[in-house]
Order: sequence, then structure tokens, then C-alpha cells
Amino acid sequence: MYTKKLNNCKDLTDMGNKCRNLALLTEYGFNVPKAYGITFAAFGQFIKPLVSKVESIIQTNDYKTASEKIRELISNSPVPADVRTDIEKVVIDFSPDTKFAVRSSGMVLKNGEAIVEDSAKKSLAGQYESFLNVPPTEVVNAVKLCWASLFNERSLHVFEAKNNNSFLGSKMSVVIQQMVIADVSAVMMTQDPLEKVPLLAMETTFGACEAIVSGKVTGDLITIDRNSMVVYNREIGSKRNRVVYDIFSGNNRGSYNLSPTSDEMQKNFSVDNKTALRIAKVGLEIEKKFGHPQDIELVVADQEIFIVQTRNITTNIH
Repeated sequence: MYTKKLNNCKDLTDMGNKCRNLALLTEYGFNVPKAYGITFAAFGQFIKPLVSKVESIIQTNDYKTASEKIRELISNSPVPADVRTDIEKVVIDFSPDTKFAVRSSGMVLKNGEAIVEDSAKKSLAGQYESFLNVPPTEVVNAVKLCWASLFNERSLHVFEAKNNNSFLGSKMSVVIQQMVIADVSAVMMTQDPLEKVPLLAMETTFGACEAIVSGKVTGDLITIDRNSMVVYNREIGSKRNRVVYDIFSGNNRGSYNLSPTSDEMQKNFSVDNKTALRIAKVGLEIEKKFGHPQDIELVVADQEIFIVQTRNITTNIH
């Protein structure tokens, strides 16, 4: 079996930490949109007949062109029938009108050392690609693009692919998760790395949290005293736009529009203090379960908080 529902941590050795963390969150009882993981083995089956071509392509100093060639190669290559069947079984386990978030969860080999994304030592935040608003008919294509992102320009450069004899042993698993349309989203650090006092910090905005992660929007910054659970400081962000994602398709691979927000939305905070404290409480509960300060992405829809990703905070980030 090349897929596994991410609702517990049994037998997740063949997947990356993004998959594992979602499974742990669900097992611990946090509100996580339904998700499945696609194994490293699925990627291995797919990439096996392409390895010699990939190896030839990366023998260059022009990693930008190399990554584009590999992306095209992977996009145009068929997925093995048994792997495709397992992915299609996952898709039909959701309602037909579901849109998906399809996210990469990698493990790279550099000079024989396994570097795992979202681990206690490495974050690799933003290293690989994710695709949102993916309809059921396009999930397989989005998965292939996640596989291709193992060889994106940044990855080839950071891991010195041309001179790294073990790079081609790297692996990519993939998360297929139900997408929740966010009224508000937040990126939260359960321990503010810039402050010496015990503060939790979050940046919030209207719409998808990718607006914050990609730097397209300056959100509201809210800090909360971890001990007293009292709002410490609030700074209103411009929030001039919100991200609205197009439907993923063969011609549109994850593009989005910046939709102007109203004057009222810009001058008001995207979350009130009550909601911010609710979010903070969940964040500290997650930190306690994981035993380490967390970098958390979440969305709020109809006043309900959904956790879509968590990783250990680390200062060792590419």
C-alpha cells in the first residue's frame, strides 16, 4: 500500500515529518482537516526509471535550467498503475466537491546524511512546493509536481546536487489534505524567538496563510504572555490584499490573485483578543504534546480553528 490515512502514528516510517506531525496532531485530538500521506516507496517506484536521466540533467552549474528540465520530465512521465490506483482510492474517500491541499514532505541525502524536513535539527521551511485548491481530477498531477520539487532550483543548490553522490537517494512523500477555505489564517510561534520574555507570537490575516508565508501580505502581529495568557501587544498590519487561489489545473499550477480588502478590514484586526487567546491555548497544548516550541499554521473558518501544519522551531533553517 502506497498511502496511509494520517490519523495515528503507527507505521509511518516510510513518510516525512510533515505527514508524521499531522498524524500526531490527529492522534492527540487536535482539529486537523482529514489527510492522507503518500509514501516514499510510491516516489521510489515512480522515479526508478527516470534516475539515469535525472542524474545526467543535474551535471551542470545551471540549476535553474536543470530543475525546469526535471520538472518537465516528471510532469510528462506516467505514474505506475498500482501507485495511481492507491492515490485515486484516497481521493474517492472524500466528497466529490472537495478541494485539496497537496504538500511535499521530503527527506534529502547529503553526503550520506539524511536531512529530514520539519525535524528538530532542520526546518527547510519553504524548501519544497505545495499546491492548493486542487480538484479531485488533478490530485495525481499535483502529486507529481510535489515529487518534482525535490529537484527544484533551491534544493539542487542547497544540497549541491552535482557534487553530492548520495543526492539521488533522496525521497519525497506527499500529504493530500482536505482544504478548508479560511476566513482568517495565522502563523504562530509558540515561543517568540526574538524576545527574552516568555511570549507566544502570531501573525494573522484574512484569507489563506500562504499570504503571510510568501510575504505577500503584512498581517496583524499579536503577542501573548505564555504564563498569564494575557495579550501582551498588538500591532495592526496593512492587510491590503488577501490571497484568492485559482482552481489548480494543467495550465494553472497553484497561481493566485491578490484581492483588495476593504478599508474596514484594513483598519481592524483580523482576529479579536478572544479568538487570539483561543488560538494561543491550542498552540501551547500542541507544544506540550510535541515537547518542543512549535511553528504552527492554522486557519479559522466559521469560528472553528483548524491546524494544517506544525513543525519544531529551529534556528537551523535553510
